[in-house]
Amino acid sequence: MQLKRIQRALILLAALAAILLPSLRVTAQQSIPSPYDLIAAVNSLRAQSGVAGLSANGALINAAQAHSAYQAAIGTWSHTGTGGTDETARAIAAGYGSGGSVSCDEAVAVGNLNNTVNDIVFSFWSDYTHRDLVLTNSRYVDIGAGVYEQDGLVYYTVDVCVSGSSPGNPPGRSASTPAPPLTAPTVDLTQQIVGVITSTPGNDGAVVHVVQPGQAPWSIADAYGLTIALLAEMNNLPTDNLVLFPDQKLVIKPSFTPSMTPTITHTPPPPTRTLAPTSTPRPPTATTTPQPTATPTQRSFLPDLPDLNNINLRLAGYVLIGICVLGLSAVLITTFRSR
Repeated sequence: MQLKRIQRALILLAALAAILLPSLRVTAQQSIPSPYDLIAAVNSLRAQSGVAGLSANGALINAAQAHSAYQAAIGTWSHTGTGGTDETARAIAAGYGSGGSVSCDEAVAVGNLNNTVNDIVFSFWSDYTHRDLVLTNSRYVDIGAGVYEQDGLVYYTVDVCVSGSSPGNPPGRSASTPAPPLTAPTVDLTQQIVGVITSTPGNDGAVVHVVQPGQAPWSIADAYGLTIALLAEMNNLPTDNLVLFPDQKLVIKPSFTPSMTPTITHTPPPPTRTLAPTSTPRPPTATTTPQPTATPTQRSFLPDLPDLNNINLRLAGYVLIGICVLGLSAVLITTFRSR
């Protein structure tokens, strides 16, 4: 009896552990870092390497955030973005460079919820390609970062760029001069990247979206429930390398074509046909039944016999009986007389 109670208690504890352990594990996990945490870690690496810090740029942050979301959507890291775009095309589409020449490079990574931004910057990106050619490259002056979590994985993106309008390193600023303080750009990342404000249909039923700075093809197509290929096809744009620009107008739904109201033509009914007179069928010609030809009666020397058809048979019978009785009586009388 005591053993059964212990077994029941162990089963109950195992059930409670299965329910509570996931929530305890989530509590113990690191909080999701922000793009600005990732930028701060990159500038810390540059300071250790003796390179001037990078300036946070709102357009680049939007482009990097959109690319992190895209990587989460495809479930892996990639430098090729939506529509086959690279980091430079995505930066231009987000509004970076103000129409001038733009050159960018990029670092991407996928970590779990327990990885910190320092793990990503100082460990994951410690190789020469990421560290020296991207993160600590002195030719770049602007930076944007994106962090997106999905299904327990965190997708990181860092874009470093330089454009014709970039200020570069002003005179007197050396590698030891700290980068300008990170200030949040006047961009609503949640609104522009995750939830694009959709346009309402016009009077003709058409839906036209005006591209805003920081909006990418992926986020616009997702907001309207379209695919990128369909969005490009509807606007006669290339599907293999779709790049959008601020203030560009995209047709989301074409205007409806008013249907022509059919004109009802009253066709007069055809004139009533005069019916041809109905032929009254002629009565059939009576067939005359030929009367039997009377066969001439041959003359006979016998006297005319009465017509048997007109004789009363009963009466004739009585007459015959009477005749027989009389004959028989005559015979008997004659016999007795002869004796």
